[in-house]
Amino acid sequence: MTTWRTNTNTSSREFFQVSLVTYLLLTLAEALKEGFVSNFFNMNYLLLVVLLAGVAMVLTEPAESEIKRTMEVVHQAVRARLVRPAVDSVRRAGRFRTIDLREQPSRKIPTSRHR
Repeated sequence: MTTWRTNTNTSSREFFQVSLVTYLLLTLAEALKEGFVSNFFNMNYLLLVVLLAGVAMVLTEPAESEIKRTMEVVHQAVRARLVRPAVDSVRRAGRFRTIDLREQPSRKIPTSRHR
C-alpha cells in the first residue's frame, strides 16, 4: 500500500531529475553559444525549481521500515533470479568427472639451445 508520502517522493524525484537535466542542457547550450538561452529565459528560476524539487524529495523520503521492506523484496528477487541458478549450475557441473592434472605424465617441452 502506497502512502501519500511515497507518492509525493516519487513525483518529486522524477520532477527533480527532469528539471535538473533540463537545467544542465540549457547551461550547456548557453556555454556553447552565449545568449542562446539567457536572451529569452532567466535560468535562475529553473535553478530555484531544481532546488525546491530536491528539498521536497529529501523531505518526503520514505520511512526506514519501507526502505527495509523494499530492500528485502529486492534481495529475494536477486536470490531467485541470480543466486539459485548459479548454485544449480555449479551443482550440475559437479556431476561431471574432472581430470586431475597431477596424475597425468608431464610432457617435456622441447627447448632450443642457442649458444
